[in-house]
Amino acid sequence: MIYATAMRLNDCLRLRVKDLVFERREITVNESKGGKARILPMPASMVSELKSLVLERERLHTSDLAD
Repeated sequence: MIYATAMRLNDCLRLRVKDLVFERREITVNESKGGKARILPMPASMVSELKSLVLERERLHTSDLAD
């Protein structure tokens, strides 16, 4: 993801699910260098992988809440 979007390492580490907009294929990076927010394009090759990862984490979260 870092290479495909030219994202900085710290920006990538701070990403949250709410920062991913699959409909517009955008990644919002908040509090980037200089304290600014910026929008990066999400590569088409990563959309399916990111969606599956988010769905997997949602299932895990739901099961943790149930326990």
